[in-house]
Amino acid sequence: MRDEAQERLELLSAIQDLGYESLRYSIFNEYGPGEWEVVIEFDDSKQVYNVYATMDRASYNKKLEFDNFEDAKNKFIEKLDLTIEINKLFVENGEVPEYSSPLWDKIEADIENMKCIVEQEIKKRHFESLHYVLFDETKRLPWAFHLFYKDGIFMINGRDDRSYVIGNTIEFTSFEDAKIAFLEKLEHFVKSNQFRVKIGETPDYSSPLWDEKEDYQKMRDESEVKIMQLKQELMELLLKIGETNLNQSDLFTEEKPSLFLPEGRTIYLEGDYYYIVGVERGKINSEKKFDNKEDILYYLLQSYVTRIASKNAWANANGDFDRYDTLFQEEQIRLFSIINPKYGERRRKEIDIN
Repeated sequence: MRDEAQERLELLSAIQDLGYESLRYSIFNEYGPGEWEVVIEFDDSKQVYNVYATMDRASYNKKLEFDNFEDAKNKFIEKLDLTIEINKLFVENGEVPEYSSPLWDKIEADIENMKCIVEQEIKKRHFESLHYVLFDETKRLPWAFHLFYKDGIFMINGRDDRSYVIGNTIEFTSFEDAKIAFLEKLEHFVKSNQFRVKIGETPDYSSPLWDEKEDYQKMRDESEVKIMQLKQELMELLLKIGETNLNQSDLFTEEKPSLFLPEGRTIYLEGDYYYIVGVERGKINSEKKFDNKEDILYYLLQSYVTRIASKNAWANANGDFDRYDTLFQEEQIRLFSIINPKYGERRRKEIDIN
């Protein structure tokens, strides 16, 4: 007569001797197995041992039958061995294992490496002053973003002033995806606090990334002067060709808007460069960067000159499209030359090339 308690003890002892405690297995479980388990059970009706492995949702392909415990035990251990080999192969090939286990997870060895990668990305963005925690769930830091690893999954969440989780914890099976999402969270947090400071609200905590320091304010003031000078100079140049109004869809600002870009064109300064970003129906459709005022003025003038030149050319073409094309090019050169002879010559060369 079989002694189930003795058989169970023998199997558990073998598992412990092999160091397989982290594996998923089911030994004579009357409630049925779970997912990704190696199972041994006894069928009273047939008086046989069944050994098999489950998959997701506890499904399985085939149950192997054995008349004696020793053979069933050997097959049970063999399937545990196979589970380790299969999941090691998954990890080596960069695939997601069936579940997490120190028998195949390389995560412990890789944690420091991944931590260094994220730290480097943070330094590139000058985000060192932000509150964040990498792979350490024991650390309690107010207003911190956490990136951690648990049960084979990378997780990200944010904390409040008492270090309680805010909102949902998002999960990733890939470190690369988790890293990108984590950095995006930090970037959004910086922009959010910059905006709060800008409208006079108190940020979550102090950081040079958004604090109104004297140097930062001085830079903003200088940028505002430069962008207003650009706008004023554009208006003066347009008056030379009889244009008295700027495009209503053009926004001149001392810095890039922190939350969103409005419809039309936004002209702003960032460091030593001028930028023009065009937005249509909520999507960016053009981005231009200029390192000097002469080039950005020429670019901004083009839309005005093109519109006026087209109108004048059509008025004199008498419906002749070929004549219109010629007059249109000549009129652009003429208008640019009135604004600045250098611009006229520049437009002439562009037309000759095309």
